[in-house]
Amino acid sequence: MTSVICLPSGMRTPAERRTRARQNISVATYIRKGFIVASAHPKRGSKWAGMRCLSDGGGRGTRSEGRSEEASMLARIGAALAVAVLTMWSTAAAAGTRADLNEQDRTYLVRAHQSNLAEIAAGKAASQKSNAAELRDMGAKLIDDHTKLDEDVKRVAQRAGVALPATPSQEQQRQLQEVSGKSGVEFERAWVTSQLAGHRQTLAEGGRELEQGSAAEVKRLARDAEPVVQHHLDMLLDLKTKVRAMAGAAEPRAAARDAGAGAWPVAIGVGILLVAGTALAWCRGRAAR
Repeated sequence: MTSVICLPSGMRTPAERRTRARQNISVATYIRKGFIVASAHPKRGSKWAGMRCLSDGGGRGTRSEGRSEEASMLARIGAALAVAVLTMWSTAAAAGTRADLNEQDRTYLVRAHQSNLAEIAAGKAASQKSNAAELRDMGAKLIDDHTKLDEDVKRVAQRAGVALPATPSQEQQRQLQEVSGKSGVEFERAWVTSQLAGHRQTLAEGGRELEQGSAAEVKRLARDAEPVVQHHLDMLLDLKTKVRAMAGAAEPRAAARDAGAGAWPVAIGVGILLVAGTALAWCRGRAAR
C-alpha cells in the first residue's frame, strides 16, 4: 500500500504550479519525479484542495526532500513554541514578583542599590588616592564585587517595577567627599573607618530584609549578598590593623622630621651668634693694641 504525506500547496515547485494551471479538471493526478500529486480545482472545494501529496513509492531523493521539509517545519514550530513559553513564563514571573512585593522589599532594593553605588565610588577613591597597595587592592575588590551584586539588584528591580536612583544617598555622598578630602595616612584611616561602618549597615539591612521581606526573589538577593559583604568586613578589619601600624610607623618619622625642621633655625641662629662674638672679640683686640 502506498502511504501519502500531504503538504500545503505553497510547497509545490514552480514547474508543478505551471502544470497545474494548465489543467482544468476537478482532480488531476500525475507523477513527476516520484511524486504523486493530487489537487482539486479551487472552485470545487474538495478536501484535497491546495494539498501536495508525497508518495513513499517514489525514489530516495523524493523521500529525503519530504522528510527535510517536514523536519524544517517542525523545527520552526518548536522554536516558536519555545519563544511563546519563555515569554509567558517571564511575564508570569514578573507579575508574581510584583504581587509578592511589600514595602520592605522595595526599600531594600533601593538601599542595596545605593550601597553598591557608594562602595563602587569608594573603591575608585581608594585606587586613585591611597599610597598603600593593600588599600588599592581592597578598593579594586569592592568595585568588582559590588558591580556584580548590583547587576542582580537592577535585574530584580526592573522585573518588579521598582525605580532605582542613579546616585548614592546624600549622606553617602557627603561621607565620601569628606574622606576624599584627606590624604596620606589620614585618608587611609578615614577610608577604612567609613567602609567598616558602611558594610555593617549593609549587613543589618540584609538581615532586616530576610526577617521582614515577603518577595522570595528579593530575599534571595539579601541572602546571596551576605557572605560577600561579610568577607569584605573581615578584610577591612584586618586592613584596619595594618593601617594603624602604618600610621604608627609614620608618626615617629613625622615627629623626627618636624623636630629636624625646627632645629635648623636654632642651629643657624647659634652659628650667627658665634660668628658675631668672634668678630667682636677680634675688633676689641685690635683696638687695645
